[in-house]
Amino acid sequence: MAICALIFYMRFFYFLRIFDSSSHLVRTIIEITVDIKNFLFVFFLGIIGFGVSFYILSNNNDKNPEKEAVFIEGFWFSLIYSYRLALGDF
Repeated sequence: MAICALIFYMRFFYFLRIFDSSSHLVRTIIEITVDIKNFLFVFFLGIIGFGVSFYILSNNNDKNPEKEAVFIEGFWFSLIYSYRLALGDF
């Protein structure tokens, strides 16, 4: 039902191109969505690069049981950590 509602509103959004007052806005949103692919490629490439670096740095710390030196447990956690860091989460 949720997917059906989403498709319905996307079709409704598509049909707003008929009116002159909203056709420019819909066309702008469509062009931005198409052009954002290059940015997302570079963004996720940077996320993967930083994630791998954080994972390597975390695993090369001393694994002394007295102090908690490992801050990233696995590779996927390092990707999530770098993604959250890119969004501004500290």
